[in-house]
Amino acid sequence: MTAAVPRPSNRTLRRLTCSAVTAAAVVVAFQAGRRIRPSPSPAPEPPAVVKDEPPAGPGSRRRPWRRVLLAVSVLVVTGGTVGVVADELDGYACLSSPVIAPDTAPTGVPGMQRVPRIESLAYRGPRFAVGDTVRIRDSAVSEMVREVEVRGVDDVEPDANLQPAAGRRLVSVSVREHNISRLGLYLLTYDKVWLCDADGTWYEHDARLTKQLKAGDALGFDAGMRFDHRVVFQIYEHSRPTRVRVAGSSGDPASGDWKVG
Repeated sequence: MTAAVPRPSNRTLRRLTCSAVTAAAVVVAFQAGRRIRPSPSPAPEPPAVVKDEPPAGPGSRRRPWRRVLLAVSVLVVTGGTVGVVADELDGYACLSSPVIAPDTAPTGVPGMQRVPRIESLAYRGPRFAVGDTVRIRDSAVSEMVREVEVRGVDDVEPDANLQPAAGRRLVSVSVREHNISRLGLYLLTYDKVWLCDADGTWYEHDARLTKQLKAGDALGFDAGMRFDHRVVFQIYEHSRPTRVRVAGSSGDPASGDWKVG
């Protein structure tokens, strides 16, 4: 089966946009630092020199260091703004116009793929950095509480049992779950996790390859236990993972969005 042709990357366009904004900021700062000097007025007749009178001090001219300070201030503020905007561009792509990548599992109909609905994606949640731990309470049973930590994304080396579809590559999201309740829990991040790349394409996890990677069918863990595992995704070959979303269910707001790239 041939995978859908991935969309071209927008990273080059984003870099050019940031460069243009930075160049414009430099020009604005330079112009802000310039001052039009007034044309000199005719010099008045020198006053008569009075003995013991102190010489007149310099006029209230603007000193050059003031213009330099103004230009540096504008550059610092503009540079910081551009840096923040550039840092948010990848995440913004995941939120502004998200799309869902076709499922790589065969549908039984030659040449066709199942495309998940965008509504199946949990709504965005609070943003976290890799390594941050988030406490998640079950919406139906409040006694079921866990801590979830997204630890990073790594490429998966294909082998006889782990083979990506054409035009895809394998990555795994490393997660840790800690059951801090007094009840046994099912692994939340086994199937309630999504991955987004820098182009705004979301992927569902590959259940079959995730099971192959962890070599087991265990889906639950007892009270007090910590469980480390990896969730496998088939992403487009050119893609760069940027965001991992974890949610209690697809219909609820996400418990968190971890920035991984």
